[in-house]
Amino acid sequence: MPTTTTLADVWQVLEQVSDPEIPVLTVVDLGIVRDVRLDAEGRLEVVITP
Repeated sequence: MPTTTTLADVWQVLEQVSDPEIPVLTVVDLGIVRDVRLDAEGRLEVVITP
């Protein structure tokens, strides 16, 4: 059975990704992740701060 990924699921995973230089903070905590987009075809785009 196929699973459905929601934007909330993606954000939840990203909130667990530690910054390599400051491991007590996540990439979300640091504001590195700007946006997450999921299109109708299931493609995921994560927009990060350059």
